[in-house]
Amino acid sequence: MKRLFIILIFASACLRLSAQKNNVDYFVNQAITNSPLLKDYESQLSSLTLDSKIFLAGLKPQVNGVSTNSYAPVIGGWGYDNAITNGQQLSALASVSKSLFNKKGIESQLAGMQIQGQSAMNNSKISEQDIRKTVADQYITVYGGQLQLDFNNRINNMLSREDSVLKKLTQDNVYKQTDYLSFVVTRQQQLLNTSQLKIQYDYDYATLNYLAGIIDTTIIPLTDPQLKSVTFGDSHMSIFYIQFELDSLKLANDRALIDVSYLPTINVFADAGYNSSFAYKAYKNFGTSIGINISIPIYDGKKKKLQYT
Repeated sequence: MKRLFIILIFASACLRLSAQKNNVDYFVNQAITNSPLLKDYESQLSSLTLDSKIFLAGLKPQVNGVSTNSYAPVIGGWGYDNAITNGQQLSALASVSKSLFNKKGIESQLAGMQIQGQSAMNNSKISEQDIRKTVADQYITVYGGQLQLDFNNRINNMLSREDSVLKKLTQDNVYKQTDYLSFVVTRQQQLLNTSQLKIQYDYDYATLNYLAGIIDTTIIPLTDPQLKSVTFGDSHMSIFYIQFELDSLKLANDRALIDVSYLPTINVFADAGYNSSFAYKAYKNFGTSIGINISIPIYDGKKKKLQYT
């Protein structure tokens, strides 16, 4: 009795597992999970997150250690001019630099990265919608083939029973032999049609597994997809409409980046360490320096206008 109870539980579990794997939601979810395109969009989002962190890290003061060591000998009066090379040089410096007054440029570049991230996320949703539609369409095709195949199998069973009756009647000379042979030809044609339907059904089912990323040759009868009508909401909230908004934002941001590239830039720097040519009191050549770089665009050959275009 206990063994029978265990067998019934196991059979019930198998039936539930089978039922979970033969509906449209199962194939759609498998396709979304296995889609390399959706995985690529996830990677793009991760990459953009890292890019923004790298960009923000680059805005902090940049500290570098710099060492320059050179020796330019003059032999027999031949060699580089000492006024240029100082003969030799040894430097070991720590330098720091920082860009100033670049808030608009920073905001534009961060906005561009944010728009790229939103576009990747929206493209991922559009791709997911396409996957749902493609898999659902193929599921309907397979389910239609399954219904057709089931119908033809029922006809074959009916013709098989009819064949045994007509064969006996023909043997008893109640039914004409020519009529029976005509019936046999009809039945053979029906069996051939069923075989062709089975081949097409297997092909369509394999295509469904392929679209869902399922590596399995087992064919489990599908359940009725039970499609329902969906009430659409505001079209302005559609993922397809949002893509146009993101495209417009990207164009506006691209224009802002062009404007920013023509703003004056200011960069301050400082260094400290040892820098000597050993020409005079080399032991006193420890020191520091500070400076500022200013760049003001004046004329670019109308390149800005071409970039706008």
